[in-house]
Amino acid sequence: MTAAVDIEGVYTLEFASNLGFRGSGLVTLQDGHFRGNNASFEWTGSYELNGSILHAEIKVQQFSGGVSIFGVLSEFNLVVSGQFEPHKMTLTGYRTEEPSDKVVVLMARKSRL
Repeated sequence: MTAAVDIEGVYTLEFASNLGFRGSGLVTLQDGHFRGNNASFEWTGSYELNGSILHAEIKVQQFSGGVSIFGVLSEFNLVVSGQFEPHKMTLTGYRTEEPSDKVVVLMARKSRL
């Protein structure tokens, strides 16, 4: 019998785009839901773990001033995936509206739920 993977928790995020913009924030992974924010943007979506690969589809919406990692955009969608590790992950992906806009997301677990 395979043990359940303990992925749920609060993670710090550092992210960067291929356009040279960077950011950071916090996200909670719980029951297949991806929820987080920083001072300007909120991220909501879903995730699934297939073996040891995390796949997430995320809607990003601006609620306060600031510039996104893709410049002056107030709303966009991301698809990211990567190898799950117990305390950290590196996810890579793209903006669905413009797949040439790439993103790298570094996640580090801050606490378990």
